[in-house]
Amino acid sequence: MDDKIIDPIARWLLHGGAQIAVGPEAGGVAGWLDEAGTPAFAYTEITGYYLTCLAFMREIGVSDPAVSANAKRALGWLHTKFCGNETPLTRYYSDPEIADWRNDAMFSFDLAMVFRGLAGIEGLVDAGSVDEHLRRETIRAVERQLQKCISSDGHILPYDGGAAPRIPSRWSTRSGPFQLKTAAVLLHSGQTLREDLKEASIRTYETWRAPFVVRSGEIHAALYAIEGLIFPALNGHCDAWTAALAQYTRCLARHTSARSDVVAQLLRAGCVLRREGLLGGLVWESTLEALAAAITNFVGEDGQVFYRARATSLIQHINSWSAMFVFQALTYHMRSSGCTDRLVASLLSGDRSSRRGDGGDHVRPANFRARASETVDTRNGVAPDRIDLP
Repeated sequence: MDDKIIDPIARWLLHGGAQIAVGPEAGGVAGWLDEAGTPAFAYTEITGYYLTCLAFMREIGVSDPAVSANAKRALGWLHTKFCGNETPLTRYYSDPEIADWRNDAMFSFDLAMVFRGLAGIEGLVDAGSVDEHLRRETIRAVERQLQKCISSDGHILPYDGGAAPRIPSRWSTRSGPFQLKTAAVLLHSGQTLREDLKEASIRTYETWRAPFVVRSGEIHAALYAIEGLIFPALNGHCDAWTAALAQYTRCLARHTSARSDVVAQLLRAGCVLRREGLLGGLVWESTLEALAAAITNFVGEDGQVFYRARATSLIQHINSWSAMFVFQALTYHMRSSGCTDRLVASLLSGDRSSRRGDGGDHVRPANFRARASETVDTRNGVAPDRIDLP
């Protein structure tokens, strides 16, 4: 895989329409665009992902001035949404008549991804500048929203719906293993967390760290859980590598290459595991090569990334988060033999710190002691009856 496919994706992310240029949502990032390039809505979570991707671009040496400029524009949009007088929304549609149940709640996963992105752009905005003040103010505002998602027993809930109507039951609205990523990115963001949020993150991580059942229809969510295991592993929690590897092989056996974001997640996590010496041998090398090749089926001539393969008969859209995931995955795959710890950390967390003792919170949850036979069935979002904790 060479720069002929990676560079156009980077250009599209920076200049091609992922970030909304004009109108009331200027600076926000579109969830997806139609084939004519019109944004469907500004997506709060994906704006957080965008900041993480921009931090990754800086880490790998992308010199385009748009990296910093776009980060500041996204920061300004997030500051307006989280520090204004109105409750932030999940999605901002240009048509006010569009009703979306996702806007009846704020989701802790989305908030954590915004928190993570804001943490990651430290250094992309100048220390002591107005933008740095906005970054700090916004990250504290996001933290206050996250505190609203803490349950009475001190865990992180999937969402804070307040007095909202009943939210549909989906993997993203039920407590489950995907919350490993919610907890892990908060604990390893390099930012100092409020004590109640830190403790809730630790409890949530400990609840879902046991092996869990990977269902074919929830590979995307299961890969989030694997990413949540990789964060502490990168920070010295070595037993998490074993758990991540076991879950990764289960996901790989069940994926269908139908969605660009899932294929990119598989390649991204696989490259990290291979770097750690966990996916050795020619079989795994060819497996990752096949994933990298499969990704090209989703990439358009101008670097845009489609949600589904271009040959499909299903309705298509150009997907912003898929483009970010694909850019990161292919870049890492191309550079994996010479990647540093710092780059790996930037790939998944957006945290530019040294990962070990920079003055922020780098919490190491208790060691894994869950037995291999203890699993979590994600269908009901129910944790195992017993996990042996130290």
